[in-house]
Amino acid sequence: MRACLVVLVSVLSHAGVVVVASPPIPFAVASSSPVRPLAPRSLESTRERLELARLDANDHATVGGAAIASAGAANAQPDVLERRPRDGRRQLAAAPAVRRLRFHLDSSMLGEGATSDPSACTHVGMRYERGFPTDDGRACGPGVLTDCISYCTTDDLFGEAERARLIALVQAVLDDFDYFAIPVGDDAPLVLTKSAGNHAWWYVLMGLGAVEERCARDCALLSGYHADASLCETGVPNSDVIVAIRAPHVIAEVAASASACHHAANGRPNVVVISWHQSLANLLEGSLADLVERYEGLVRHELLHGIGFLLSEFRKAGLVERITMTDLDGDVDADVWSFKSGTRAHAAAQQHFGCDDPNMALPLMRHPEMGRDQHWSSRAMRDDVMAYGVAKRVSAITLGAIADLGYYTVDFNRSVCLHWGRAQGCAFVATLCGAMVHDHSVSVVGPEACLGLSTWTRYADDHLDDKCAFGADPCGAAAYNAATSMCNAMCAVDEAFGGDACVLQNASVLAFHADHDADDDDEDDGLYLALFWTQILVGMLSAWGLVFAIFVRADVGEYRAV
Repeated sequence: MRACLVVLVSVLSHAGVVVVASPPIPFAVASSSPVRPLAPRSLESTRERLELARLDANDHATVGGAAIASAGAANAQPDVLERRPRDGRRQLAAAPAVRRLRFHLDSSMLGEGATSDPSACTHVGMRYERGFPTDDGRACGPGVLTDCISYCTTDDLFGEAERARLIALVQAVLDDFDYFAIPVGDDAPLVLTKSAGNHAWWYVLMGLGAVEERCARDCALLSGYHADASLCETGVPNSDVIVAIRAPHVIAEVAASASACHHAANGRPNVVVISWHQSLANLLEGSLADLVERYEGLVRHELLHGIGFLLSEFRKAGLVERITMTDLDGDVDADVWSFKSGTRAHAAAQQHFGCDDPNMALPLMRHPEMGRDQHWSSRAMRDDVMAYGVAKRVSAITLGAIADLGYYTVDFNRSVCLHWGRAQGCAFVATLCGAMVHDHSVSVVGPEACLGLSTWTRYADDHLDDKCAFGADPCGAAAYNAATSMCNAMCAVDEAFGGDACVLQNASVLAFHADHDADDDDEDDGLYLALFWTQILVGMLSAWGLVFAIFVRADVGEYRAV
């Protein structure tokens, strides 16, 4: 990936004031503080990269020492300037009547028998591009996932049988994806917007086309989803979110990807695009039930990315902060995003880890670089669906993170408890499994009930072996105390540990919500008023401001490696 940074600087000559003005394109500011690199770190969606670049710039733009939002934010998604709750408590208190989030599956990009996706493979030998290839036309391959060229093979092609299986798989997962609800509104259809898009000038600069209005244009240019014109006219009835699926081409290192490309007036994502990057021939094996068993964790993972599990969303909601973490082996990372104390996600994590320190870190993923910041750290939350690996458990911690965004009412009773890290204490989180203990806190019927999850032994993880005190499989003989029949909490299998742990965890999260509802209202009023007038000031001063233009080259889609 190449990035061309053009900086035009104008600094007010008095009082040390730096004012930022921006066209609707991303930008970044040089600083001694940690800044998200422009170099590729993952297959993040183009929109996510644009949002993160804008947020980085906002973090470093100051008026009188206070962080401000750029004037260009007016051209970004509408949630940027809205009086939006930091963690959803205001919205939930004001809208007690809710309904389950309703999904409409759009399979039009898979075509009828033959693909209708212009970027997908139609025949062997067809040349295609991922992202924005460099001038030397480098070939896609191991470690080169974007900004490259390649040629279609038989693995990239699919027919009606594969198409039908993918549709059936995603629909089956959607039918059971009932974790979220939104306030009851009118029964009007979900109608998308016809516009030039939220990044129209960036499209021009990148050579993606002149400024023109089109139905859900951002979806076409950022996510590869070409919405039918009728979606901006009559729309889709009885729906809150369109889930579009596509199968453009196989990427060996990536299973699937997802991005949100269109949003409701309050910023809630209402178009999610899932791209399947494995050979669809794999979907023909076994029954539909077998298919769901194999892939439901992956589809859930991508859906959660699409509806809001993204670093940009967490940052806009004020839920995360940068911290420095040091491993016991001396490795230092000064650019770690961690959930703040006072969020639902943090409260649920404290209960899970058995850590009552309000300053406990709850970091997003540090390793590997591909996918960094967009997932939970596997060293802390290996079993969670939003960590890397094969997990499918949707924990109260993940549901808390989504609830904290303020878009949804969340059913925490649908959560599933995690094993990895359970009751391991504050040091476990602070060192990301570098410090582990034999707590022997759960009574079990014998050593066979103290083996942890079978996936820990089934799937190797060299990174956990290197970093974790007890390795990737911590449930050896020492995890069970034969004299007392007590087992480490993280190693006790579900049948032994029982369902009470999840009940306790959910109760702690819900109690946290109730205790903090009233306290937040007065605090939020002052905060939102200050932000409102700060942004008005930015707009007034923008004519003398600082203009940045970044030519960001990136591929489309959040991904999940398996």
